[in-house]
Amino acid sequence: MSRKSLLLLILYLSLHYGCQHEFTDEETGESVNNFDILILSQQWPVTICKYWINDLNGTGCHFPNQKDRWTLHGIWPVTFGGQRDFCNMSWEFDPKEIKSIESDLQQAWTSIYNEPDPYAFWRHEWLKHGSCATDLESFNSQFKYFSKGIEWNKKYPILDMLEAANLFPDDSKEYDPEVFVNAVKATTGKTAQAGCYIIDGVVYLQELRICIDKQLNVIDCGSPAVCDQCGSSVVFPVNV
Repeated sequence: MSRKSLLLLILYLSLHYGCQHEFTDEETGESVNNFDILILSQQWPVTICKYWINDLNGTGCHFPNQKDRWTLHGIWPVTFGGQRDFCNMSWEFDPKEIKSIESDLQQAWTSIYNEPDPYAFWRHEWLKHGSCATDLESFNSQFKYFSKGIEWNKKYPILDMLEAANLFPDDSKEYDPEVFVNAVKATTGKTAQAGCYIIDGVVYLQELRICIDKQLNVIDCGSPAVCDQCGSSVVFPVNV
């Protein structure tokens, strides 16, 4: 990666995926799906459930069977110059294409929100992000896109990375968010990125992101490694 490309990546991640609480949805319907890197985002289900209940007034949450498992938020193709969201709205999500891996998805790519439509989360991720990754053979179908997510959730187990660094959920403890980024780097050798939610005035660790190039190698995410919203201390919660 050239120095210019790296600087553009750092700026882009900072403005669009680094420090915003909500990402902007631009349903352009564009057919262009070229991108530069992938962001593998894995989330802490307890924080997501807190956000669903407290900020979105949701009722009830779904968790993986392994209660301390980090689950996928998504695999997001991004460019150095702008987002590639909703690249092909005509390529509709089809539950039949993932039927054979649905039970694995429920554990690795869990829809934490208790929504009436059990496919709402996966449909959103496919239309917004998956449809923009199809120029890579590894992602040129819904089955491949979601299968790769299951594979990467196992290959990059956030739980194991944090436990190796003696980082455990604790409702009464505040952590420097940098320690979570460093724990991921200790395993991958590359800089990751942390995202947070502020819920009722408390900053909670929301997700950890790993950056991957189009050859499917982990690369540095650049800076900021910790988004502004995380501040200098975060809670890694045990309970909703």
